[in-house]
Amino acid sequence: MLNNLTFSVAISTFNRNEDLRRCLEALRNQTYKSFEVVVSSGGEPEGVKKVTEEFKDLKITVINQQKKGIVEGRNLGWKYAQGEVVCLID
Repeated sequence: MLNNLTFSVAISTFNRNEDLRRCLEALRNQTYKSFEVVVSSGGEPEGVKKVTEEFKDLKITVINQQKKGIVEGRNLGWKYAQGEVVCLID
C-alpha cells in the first residue's frame, strides 16, 4: 500500500542555505522516491535557487515570500503540495 502513496515534503526556510542543502541531500538519499519537495523561502531567493539547482534529480518547487514567518511558510507548502501526504520540515 505504501508504494502507491505520493508524498509532498514542505520545507520552510529563511537564510539557512547550508541547512537546506543538508536537508535536500538527506531527501535525495531516501530509498522511497515517490515524493516532491516544496521549498518556501522567506529570504535570499538567489541563494535558495543556487542550492536547489544542485538537486535537479529531485522534483522541487520553490516559493519565495517576504519574511512572513514559519506559519505562512508551512501554509504555502500545504497550498502548493500535490502529494497525498504532506510532511513538514522546518
